[in-house]
Amino acid sequence: MKHTSSVTKFAEKLPHLIDLERRSFSKSIDELRDLTNIQLTTEIARRVLEATYSDKLATPIKEDGKSRQRTLADLPEVAVIRGHFAGTTGLGIRDLPGCAGTAYGLFNAITQFETHDAGRAKDETERARARLESLWGGSSAKRIARAREACLALV
Repeated sequence: MKHTSSVTKFAEKLPHLIDLERRSFSKSIDELRDLTNIQLTTEIARRVLEATYSDKLATPIKEDGKSRQRTLADLPEVAVIRGHFAGTTGLGIRDLPGCAGTAYGLFNAITQFETHDAGRAKDETERARARLESLWGGSSAKRIARAREACLALV
């Protein structure tokens, strides 16, 4: 059989590859667990949100023929994220152990928004498709990565 040797070599390496993934996952969990020890302040939340949405904040707003810098208050995402963090959206982020009032809770609220609420299409199927594409290497994936980096920089 022509391809058997490469399959056999891959199968021999599989336990090592699984162990690498397991260790990487464990490290990731430990990093996120550290975020539960960081009490969220307005300043920390501002820094994390500015890092997360730096792509949107970089685009100025044009009003009355003048251009001004976009702020967090201009982003509709922030109100939804605030609602997720506060627990007013019914998603229970506030009720999860270690989430209430912590950097981990903010990270969860951001990922909740990016994975479930982002998207403008009116058709549910089209919105889901656009979200999936965005999460798979698109703007949502980049924002979640920036949020994670900004939160982990606090540790």
